[in-house]
Amino acid sequence: MPKRRIQVRAVEQVPHLRTKGEPKIAIAPDRPTPRPPAEPDRRTTRRGRIADRSSAYKAKQSYTTPAGYVKVFCPSSHLEPCDANGYVSEHRLIMAQHLGRPLRKGETVHHLLECEGGTGRTDDNRIENLRLFPTNAAHLAHHRALRRL
Repeated sequence: MPKRRIQVRAVEQVPHLRTKGEPKIAIAPDRPTPRPPAEPDRRTTRRGRIADRSSAYKAKQSYTTPAGYVKVFCPSSHLEPCDANGYVSEHRLIMAQHLGRPLRKGETVHHLLECEGGTGRTDDNRIENLRLFPTNAAHLAHHRALRRL
């Protein structure tokens, strides 16, 4: 049977081994040292990646979702609540700025389609290309009426 290696470490590194009245040196079995606490300038994103909060790290100012909607980095927006990563849908933010108030819960912003006189593009967020519906039910009824035409 092989002998286990013994390593002498300061008790400050292994605080759980020290009790009152013991010397500040302890003999601990050779095992990995405990993981240090997370650094205050780093955070873990939802997907487990580490992102710096330091000045060297800059979030993307905007990106386009697979559905074609533009998301804008705006973690401190008082007009529109942001998601967990600090992004806001640009069309909702523009509508809230146009109205001068935050959008109410349930209000839906619609991009005008070509048959309605709009561009039909979800990345065109000009106020002329947006329409506000009070509920999602009204928005869906509008789409059903367009299909009948």
